[in-house]
Amino acid sequence: MHDRLRSGSFGQVWSNLEAAGRSPNGTRILVHFTLNRLNWRELAGLAERLKGTPAVKGLTLQLFYPYGQGESPLALSDGERRMALEEALRLKRSYPILNSSHCLRHMIRNDWRCREDLLINVDPDGRITQGCYVKGRGAVDCRCCGFTPVAEASAALALHPGSLLAGWRAYLS
Repeated sequence: MHDRLRSGSFGQVWSNLEAAGRSPNGTRILVHFTLNRLNWRELAGLAERLKGTPAVKGLTLQLFYPYGQGESPLALSDGERRMALEEALRLKRSYPILNSSHCLRHMIRNDWRCREDLLINVDPDGRITQGCYVKGRGAVDCRCCGFTPVAEASAALALHPGSLLAGWRAYLS
């Protein structure tokens, strides 16, 4: 499915991960997986395959957001969103998914408090914007939001231990 969604690049990505594992400097890579309608059922298989990849420190997840540019069929339904995130919570027991359980549960209920003032985005053209990533890119619909890094940062700002630990594990350890 990665090849279908990302122009046939899976073989090269996997080759790079394996090569990084042979690196003498002990490279540790985070794999970021955006769950969508076509790929979310492949999460368990990917996590199992990544277990044997020394360069990979863990996996972070977010949910696909439909920007209204023809990609809406990739958006998860409410039921798929719940199932995908429940699968992620189950997988956390046996694989280092670095999103906090706290954040994943709030993403299931979609009841987390967004602190968009924390965000600064640098676009490919070098333009810097602050606030919600979707503004200026598509219609903002907070009910569809799946930007787990924003949910984690928002919870960390509120000093939630799970989100603070998730940040520590992802970026400082």
